[in-house]
Amino acid sequence: MSTWSVWKQAFDDVTPKEDGDPRQIRGAAQHGLDASFPNYEVFGRYQIVPATNRSANIDLRKEADREISRVGTTIHRRGGSQ
Repeated sequence: MSTWSVWKQAFDDVTPKEDGDPRQIRGAAQHGLDASFPNYEVFGRYQIVPATNRSANIDLRKEADREISRVGTTIHRRGGSQ
């Protein structure tokens, strides 16, 4: 099994502007939300992204921690449908 230091390297370059869902990409590209809220980007990179099925898709893994899953889905629901 890999250590966090190995996995961390895989997540270090993940950004909402390049790797997010459509709303995250639009928010970063059009409104600079990634620059305005750098801790959101860090939180997503090291907490939410590891709980997803990346690189296959951005869906949350079934075995992801319940609290992280709730935060991840809440973030996306707050944005509303576009």
